Amino acid sequence: MSPNDWQADKPLIVDTNTVLSGLVGGVTRKLLLESDRELQYPAQSFDEIERNKGVIQERANLSATTIDTLLETIFKNISLVPKSQVLQYREEAMMVKSPHPDANPDRPFHDRDESDVVFLAAAAAASGDIWSDDGVFKHQDLVTWYRTEDVIDYTDVNL
Repeated sequence: MSPNDWQADKPLIVDTNTVLSGLVGGVTRKLLLESDRELQYPAQSFDEIERNKGVIQERANLSATTIDTLLETIFKNISLVPKSQVLQYREEAMMVKSPHPDANPDRPFHDRDESDVVFLAAAAAASGDIWSDDGVFKHQDLVTWYRTEDVIDYTDVNL
């Protein structure tokens, strides 16, 4: 990754673990709240956040009300990619080869976690990139993948 790859005019699809990390706080929350890029999230994946709220509540020692307030605040800066748009790119995302050093290089993406397919399809639907610390996105060539450390390096957010 280089600064030349960072295209601030393209949407950045945020994965669930990034949102959950933002709930806990720190740099990720600041990036989510102050990003210079348009942030998006697949609408059908919102239930993933709901399922993990209890874990975050426990880890971060936050009340359910506080988590709901934080989610509302974070999602003021994140628009949802409609399920209908994601579904239009699902087949393409499923067929992307994801050669991983410890796996079959011809293994299609759909043999991996279904939620990863959704994020890949959402990025394709939005003509955007993915922000995720999940290394599975490193080994595909449909969209550009950024880790949190890349977002820190390339964003204009003052940390």
